[in-house]
Amino acid sequence: MKHITQKLAERAAHNALRSLQQRHFSIDFYSNDYIGFSTDTAISRRIQALANTDLAHGSTGSRLLSGNLPIFAETERYIADFHHAEAALLYNSGYDANVGFFSCIVGRGDVILYDSYSHASIRDGISLSLANAYKFKHNDLEDLEKLLKKFATDQRTVLIATETVFSMDGDSPDLLRLVALAQQYGAYLAVDEAHAIGVFGKNGSGLIQALGLENDIFARIVTFGKGLGAHGAAVVASAEVVQYLVNFSRSFIYTTAMSPHSVATIRAGYEQLSQTEAISQLHSHISYFKTQIAQQQLQGFIASDSAIQAMVVPGNERVKALATQLQAQGIGVLPILAPTVPAGEERLRICLHSFNTEKEIKKLVNLLTDKLFVPLPLSKKKLITTKKLRKILVRGLLGLLLLLLLVGGALSLPIVQTYIAQKAVAYLNKDFDIDLNISKIHLKINGQVALKEVLIRDHKQDSLIYAERLNTSILNFKQLIDGNLYFGDIEAENLLFNMKTHKGDTLSNLDIFVNKFDSGEPSSGKFIMKAKSIELVDSRCYISDENDANPSLLKIDHLNATVTDFLIRGSNISLSLPSSNFVYNRQLKVDSMVTPYFAYTDTVMQADKLQLKLTPDTDLYADLKMYPHKGSYGDFVNKVVFDAQVHKGTINSTHLNTFYNGFSPNRIIALKEVAMKGTLNDFTLPKGEISYQNTLIRGELSFQNLLADNRNIIVIGKEVYAETIYNDLAYLMPTVLGENIPAELQKLGMCSLTGDFAYKTTSLLTNLQLKTAEGEAHIDGFLDDLTHTDQTTFKGTLVTDQLHLGRLLDDHSVGALTANLIVRGQGFDIKTMQLYANGDIHSLGYNGYNYKHININGELKKQVFNGKIDARDPNLTMKFSGLADLSHAATKFDFQADIAIADLHALKFIEMDSISQFCGKVIIDIEGNQLDDIVGKIAFKNTHYINSAGDFNFKDFEVHSTLTNGIKEISINSPDIVSGNLKGNFRLAEMKKMMQNAVGSMYAHYKPYKIEPNQYVDFHFNIYNKIVEVFVPKVKIGSNTFINGNIDADNTNFKLQMKSPSINAYDNQIDSLSLEIDNKNPLYNTFLEVKKANFGVYAIQDFNLINTTVKDTLFFRTEFKGGESGKDNYELNFFHTLNQKQESIIGIKKSLVNFKGNAWYINRENEMNEYNKLVLNRTADSLRISNFKMAHQNQYMNLSGLVTTNDYKNLHLVAHNVALDKVMPEMKGLDLTGTLNGNISLTQKGKLYYPSADLFVQYFKLNGYDYGDLEVNIFGNNDLSSFDVNAFFSNGRSLGFATRGKINLDSKKGTLLDLKAYFQDFALSPFNPFVEGIFYDLRGKMSGLVNIKGSITDPLMDGTLTLEEAGAGISYLNLNADINDGAKIKVNNKTFDIDNWRLTDTAYNTQATLNGSIRHNRLLDWFLDLKLQTLGKRFMVLNTQYTDDALFYGTAFMNGAATIKGALDEIAINVNAKTEEGTSFKIPLSDTESVGDDSFITFVEKGDKKVKVQRDLESIKGLELNFELDVQPTAEVEIVMDKKTGSNLVGRGAGTLLIEINTNGKFNMWGDFITYSGFYNFKYENIIDKRFTVLPGGSISWSGDPLMATLRDLKAAYNLTANPSTLLESTQYNRKINTQVVIKLGGELMHPETVFDITFPDSSPSLVSELNYKLEDQDRKQLQAFSLLAQGSFMSEKNTDNRLVAYNLFETAAGLFNQLLSDEDNKLNLGVSYEAGINDSSSDINSDRLGFTVSTQITDWASVNAKVGIPVGGVSRTAVAGNVEVLFRLNPDGSLTAKIFNRENEWQQYMLDRIGYAQGVGLTYTVDFNTFKGLMYKIFGTKKK
Repeated sequence: MKHITQKLAERAAHNALRSLQQRHFSIDFYSNDYIGFSTDTAISRRIQALANTDLAHGSTGSRLLSGNLPIFAETERYIADFHHAEAALLYNSGYDANVGFFSCIVGRGDVILYDSYSHASIRDGISLSLANAYKFKHNDLEDLEKLLKKFATDQRTVLIATETVFSMDGDSPDLLRLVALAQQYGAYLAVDEAHAIGVFGKNGSGLIQALGLENDIFARIVTFGKGLGAHGAAVVASAEVVQYLVNFSRSFIYTTAMSPHSVATIRAGYEQLSQTEAISQLHSHISYFKTQIAQQQLQGFIASDSAIQAMVVPGNERVKALATQLQAQGIGVLPILAPTVPAGEERLRICLHSFNTEKEIKKLVNLLTDKLFVPLPLSKKKLITTKKLRKILVRGLLGLLLLLLLVGGALSLPIVQTYIAQKAVAYLNKDFDIDLNISKIHLKINGQVALKEVLIRDHKQDSLIYAERLNTSILNFKQLIDGNLYFGDIEAENLLFNMKTHKGDTLSNLDIFVNKFDSGEPSSGKFIMKAKSIELVDSRCYISDENDANPSLLKIDHLNATVTDFLIRGSNISLSLPSSNFVYNRQLKVDSMVTPYFAYTDTVMQADKLQLKLTPDTDLYADLKMYPHKGSYGDFVNKVVFDAQVHKGTINSTHLNTFYNGFSPNRIIALKEVAMKGTLNDFTLPKGEISYQNTLIRGELSFQNLLADNRNIIVIGKEVYAETIYNDLAYLMPTVLGENIPAELQKLGMCSLTGDFAYKTTSLLTNLQLKTAEGEAHIDGFLDDLTHTDQTTFKGTLVTDQLHLGRLLDDHSVGALTANLIVRGQGFDIKTMQLYANGDIHSLGYNGYNYKHININGELKKQVFNGKIDARDPNLTMKFSGLADLSHAATKFDFQADIAIADLHALKFIEMDSISQFCGKVIIDIEGNQLDDIVGKIAFKNTHYINSAGDFNFKDFEVHSTLTNGIKEISINSPDIVSGNLKGNFRLAEMKKMMQNAVGSMYAHYKPYKIEPNQYVDFHFNIYNKIVEVFVPKVKIGSNTFINGNIDADNTNFKLQMKSPSINAYDNQIDSLSLEIDNKNPLYNTFLEVKKANFGVYAIQDFNLINTTVKDTLFFRTEFKGGESGKDNYELNFFHTLNQKQESIIGIKKSLVNFKGNAWYINRENEMNEYNKLVLNRTADSLRISNFKMAHQNQYMNLSGLVTTNDYKNLHLVAHNVALDKVMPEMKGLDLTGTLNGNISLTQKGKLYYPSADLFVQYFKLNGYDYGDLEVNIFGNNDLSSFDVNAFFSNGRSLGFATRGKINLDSKKGTLLDLKAYFQDFALSPFNPFVEGIFYDLRGKMSGLVNIKGSITDPLMDGTLTLEEAGAGISYLNLNADINDGAKIKVNNKTFDIDNWRLTDTAYNTQATLNGSIRHNRLLDWFLDLKLQTLGKRFMVLNTQYTDDALFYGTAFMNGAATIKGALDEIAINVNAKTEEGTSFKIPLSDTESVGDDSFITFVEKGDKKVKVQRDLESIKGLELNFELDVQPTAEVEIVMDKKTGSNLVGRGAGTLLIEINTNGKFNMWGDFITYSGFYNFKYENIIDKRFTVLPGGSISWSGDPLMATLRDLKAAYNLTANPSTLLESTQYNRKINTQVVIKLGGELMHPETVFDITFPDSSPSLVSELNYKLEDQDRKQLQAFSLLAQGSFMSEKNTDNRLVAYNLFETAAGLFNQLLSDEDNKLNLGVSYEAGINDSSSDINSDRLGFTVSTQITDWASVNAKVGIPVGGVSRTAVAGNVEVLFRLNPDGSLTAKIFNRENEWQQYMLDRIGYAQGVGLTYTVDFNTFKGLMYKIFGTKKK
């Protein structure tokens, strides 16, 4: 083709024709293999290992077809994690990636802005896109901003494209500014990191990650053909972007995927990045190369810190020739020709590598220097001027001028003047051995002198001084003759001053030049030189020293200055500088440097009121003095002393980059009265302020050796004060430091530092106090030998005061730290480091709790850590010790924690239970580096836990983990928690996803989570109730609960089986639960069966559910019964599937719901259409209801609409002839009847609600109460801006309730209400079921009017309601009270005010007043603030009966006040009152369930088996009672010792008691109760049953736990008569005397210390003395007291044990015999008993008797009770003693009875064979009454008035 030939010819003509060549050079400076990975042997070995996993040679097709092999996804996941991104997508090459990305990523009409130097692949991709593209100047952000201002709008997407390292220049854009610019204009940023990967960032991750910008970049294109030494590329971005590229990137879709071997190479390269040292070696070579070109002063290099160093050599021919010459020397360097780069910018592209050597680099630089022959001027000024210089200058100039003046008159022609001048110059050159050249000279008669092309070369033939043009005039020829120079205006153009110290020289070329004129003779006087003004135009000044590593000392270009009043007087120079500007170091443009006075003498150089300005924002005003060393400025940085005072000014950090290129640009630093004293290498800033935005620095700062290359830098601060914030620090400090400031310090906010520090290159010493809003810290320590990190020693103390670590770490669970820690050690290499740390943590906040008194002590030595933690917090006592061995391939851990007490509630780990305490020992013995390779065991020993549910001891158990041949097993063997194991090949971190995938596998459209392949797990667990009971006390599971199953992830197999006999969760009872799942079962996938489930308001039974999967749909069928009696029947058929949009579709097939015998059908026709479906979108924020219809005969309800979480709803409900009693399930406490017709709709759009309703309920009844017909109408106006509301009852017992008004819509204010609610005799009792559990017997009627206005979401209400016949009971207190008729409720905004209600309790008619308010928040959250005040003498506040779980019960009356405050679920009742008559407060101590109860005595026969139950308060959420009671003697306090036996202590007395009770288990008591009177029922088995009288003077003290009360001097006495003859062992005294058995109770209430005493009131002192002597032994006294209580008599010590044993055995047998002889209906009861008599040791008489009892009911009107005693064991006594009693009921109710009896006499006469009896007849009338009037009424039938 013609154009092909033409194009090739054009390229050849421009010497730019490309061809394929095989190149090989001995030294590589041209390849992109920056870190040598293309030949890395470690990578080769890793590739081979990956290849051994059966990798195919080819991918066989596109990734979307057959080419998506597992290694692709694994590598992409690795790349994404490496680059801190969500996802990555591999491409075949960098070109493919750029073309594929940029061609599709934005749409038509969008804009792409790209750098003009962008790679061709980026441009090609952009050209294929539908977007508009515009380029901006290379790295010119100002130009980019112009484009952004033009194109960045809300209507289009703007994408910025650039590279982090440009391939041809090696330079980089200002990425921080670029990101900020993109964010400012809402643009997206995509970068190509081809030449940054492997070069920049941690582990070669690239420049973006090096700057921490990975979260600010839209997409990164990373290429593997450069630093990674591989092939291919990847786009690193969000998961959404990658998904988009998979669908729309053509270069990805329509190409065969790269070979798996290539992917393995990429994976191996990435793995090697984390361990290679080649990156640091590369940067070392880059630094060395730049140093070499600086020393050789090679020009043309583009500034770059990358591996690419480009040297511009204009012209294709020239650069190719240079490259050829270098290649001939074995140097592999390639030229870059136009048009690859713009014409005139052709270049040598030098690529540096980690494998290059410094020798090779040196050779390259030397060859470049030799080939180019470019003499370069030097750059940095060394201020050296001496007397000798001035003297020679004056002599030379004077001699030249005199020579010109002598012949001036005759030789006025310029050509002659030039000739003569050249002769004179030749003379000077020869005589002084100098090299001076003047091209032309013209001397005018008026004294004007013009010189052209004046050149002075130094001894090395380098330029010393050069002036293109020099004009001046001589004002005073007389002074000229005298040796002084008086010039007029001096003009110099293109002046060059090039002062240089050549290699090997010690003097500068200027010193050598001046020395050639020195005759050695002293000056004859002071030389004077004046100039009116000096004008310098485009001049230059260079000072350099080739003996330095950095030879350039000063470079000033483009110097333009005006000097006035120039004066040289002898050795002194002075001048004024009204204006000057220049360029420093070829990059810093000084706009103005001005000083009114500059002076230079032998002793000082000074500039007064010096002003220096640079654009932008650098402006300094200062006084400057410099003092030479011995008259010389030669060693300027070390010897010249500065004394500077910067009065005010600002410095732009951009300008500081000229001296050190590491500061963030455009940061304006302010200086105020900053002083500087000393040399540049040793100076001090003794005073002044340095500030930047929020940063201020004051104090004395000293700097040493800043400019010394071979010395350690020293920075010392004394009494430094600095305040700053994180952003200021990051921007002010050099970038390399600022970027490494921990981001956590940002949380410090504004902070200040005060103190001293000393930094040296080898050490750091600090004594600083840090103060922040987050707390304070003091750091006092040092580091030494910093240059050898493996030997660095460190020691210091860290003292913190309320330093809030949580905000620093961005962890809300961590709080403030107050600590004193000491750290010391050596080395920072983990392999050799030695670290010791110890100290005290005085307080540390964690999880809302402040830990105190924690001591830590630990050491790290030879990779072994050994540490201890000793916690002595009030709520955590723990000793922790452990060892971690890091020296092996697998880390070993050996930890042990001894926890004496851990109050988990106080520590905020468990909130719901106010009691939660743990103790035990935890032992950890494991090894491994990652969670999945850990093996070993964790043991729990002596584990003990206490909560409100009880006290739990856990048996020791262990958790084992093993790993055998890749099979992992985790087992636990706790018999209290769970026992079982997990076994298989699985990753713990992916177990959740594995389970989700297993469940999701039943759906065809389910997209599983990506997990590692070849995972499977079998699990078997038995779950025990104790652990559930501990942590979820409201949940109980039955024994034999287990769960088994297995998951095979690759084959998507999932099986699960769970069974439990019972589960009770939060009072919801489920019995016999069975669940089976098998996703591969052809018959069913899931089977769920529940025998019975009770959910409180509703119960179901015989529940079963089965499901199976057909194609992509799960079909379910469930059958069960519901309601209390099981009258509701359910037969439901439904299905669940996912559509293509991953939306959940739940559809109802033909289903039957039978409510109380009324059959309702859903989808009666069983149609598979869009009806009867629920559609939940993928993000679960939208639910669509499609015509959900339920019908019964001619009745139906239809619901449809859409509900979203974005404040949009559209719902419609239609009801036709719906009988409410037929559609309501059988629910406890809810009975609705009526017929419903109509429709209701609601549409919500943001704050606006559009209601519509037309409902009618005929004969509406609630829980049996007839409210009448209910009508509800809501209709809108034409524009739907207002809706009329009308809702009312009619045809009922009264008006009941009605609402009328409007709902108005306002686009700004939202939906507004304007309604009136009317109440007339509105019944309250139907609402009892809704308050059940908190209140009971809610009753009465309510009338009134309430206005409702304002926002629908927060309405305001106003009005008054009146109560009639109202009242309610409080369940917890069993307090039922009437409310006075006419009681008002004033509705005021959000408050219901209660004004002076009078309450009357229904049990005792006591009264109190109630005042206060009930507040609400949007009618949802209710808050009580009520006050109760007693009226009259007393008010009943407690009236409860005993229950098995009661912590207290009884009746209580008070006189005082009570407050009721708090939210409904957190009510606090505070009582401050005194007790009144009738109070009987009882505290049971026994937890044993009883059989019968008559308030005081419970009869339980031996052998009855009853189960213990846990005591708990009724479940009224959050109720708290606080009593401050003044207990009066009329109050009775009873301690029920044993409800089973009837043992109790009843007392009356006085005291003050503080009682706290809540429904979460708290019951606390404080105070003292002093007993006045009472009784103690002491019962012991069937042996003792006696009532003791409580003696006054004792006390019971409570200090918290009511069961831990302390008994003090509490005594109770039992009085009886007994014959002491047995005790006296004498028959002389043989009669009964008054005897008193005293029980003394002491110690704790639950474990009282019981001591018995026996006294003998009313007996003679002699007898009492003798008896006390007999009872002197306490054991004997105890035994006799027991005998008195058990038998009523003293016992003889003869055969005591045998007799008592026989007696007890007989009593036990008698109990069993009595049960055998009694009939079931208790009409006949027979029994036997044994009565112990008096035993006289001196006689064989035995008065024991065997008793028979008979109790029988002859008829309903008569009964007989008889008891007969027969003597046992004696021969002298034959009388049979006994009692007989006959009872007759004389009236039907049994209140009037008659009795005939025969009883044994109390007095007994011994030694006689007879018994005395008493007979009689009695009449009894029994009546219950509360008042005397009541008694009269019951007796005489008169009415009470």
